[in-house]
Amino acid sequence: MPEFDFSPITEGIYNVIETEEKVLTSLPEETITQKRNRQNRTIKQILGHLIDSASNNHQRMIRLQYSKDLLFFPDYRQDNDLWIALQDYQHTDWNNLIQLWKFFNLHIIQVIKSVDQTKLDSYWCDFEGTKVTLKEMIEGTSIAKKGVFKKIYASSFYFDARGVARWPAQVVNYTSKTQFLFRIEKGVLDINDSGVNDYFAPEHMRVPFRNMVYIGDSDTDIPCMKLVNTYGGHSIGVYNPATQDKTKVYKMMNDNRIRYYASADYSEGQELEQLVKNIIEKTAAYEKLERQYVYNQQEAKERR
Repeated sequence: MPEFDFSPITEGIYNVIETEEKVLTSLPEETITQKRNRQNRTIKQILGHLIDSASNNHQRMIRLQYSKDLLFFPDYRQDNDLWIALQDYQHTDWNNLIQLWKFFNLHIIQVIKSVDQTKLDSYWCDFEGTKVTLKEMIEGTSIAKKGVFKKIYASSFYFDARGVARWPAQVVNYTSKTQFLFRIEKGVLDINDSGVNDYFAPEHMRVPFRNMVYIGDSDTDIPCMKLVNTYGGHSIGVYNPATQDKTKVYKMMNDNRIRYYASADYSEGQELEQLVKNIIEKTAAYEKLERQYVYNQQEAKERR
């Protein structure tokens, strides 16, 4: 088994710590306690959330190196605000919080450096059944590296020449999500290309809305769901398979935001996979008829 060099990753983490500690320390009290993001979190709460993320990943990386059984960790992503509230990050001493963030991540570097490389293929399953290997946890998701997608739109950071994250380069929110749908529709995929605002004839659309499938689970997805539905596409609401709580998807359905709903289980053979396959089959059949219509229409015009 080849040895994997994780030094660029550990060096990158160290550089971020070294740079951002100075920035965080310099922030005034008013900024860290009153300025809030779209999730209504202050800077103190955001830093606390980053500590929670590090602590959860730390436990996963250690346990994956010795556990003989398949691991299912409680997924805290849906409970982020609860974690923040229970630990009262808003009223925690700021300098202590910075130091906890700093040294926890320095320890993560140590964990990565000492990782048992024979265990890199060990994996755990999240609450949706998605498998995440130890190697993927260390170096980030691998799906983007396999050439599966033409373009991935996600929040990202601007990195300087040393690989240090300096500033958010792209933020994905409920407003920008709709813009990305129009970019996909028109084939204007570069986020800096203003051509997305140009008029495109219907027959020149790269991916018409009627061929889109949008899957979402939160209020920030509603504008996109409505947009896709309005133009004949397919919006799917998903709910937590662990709790089976369908309250939100029921409301989305009754408000005409979605056409279908299913458990957020993306495993092969599950309801969601079959639903998407049915949509693909329907779309393929429709496009055959649409091509026939366009051909007949053009031929008729030529015979005038």
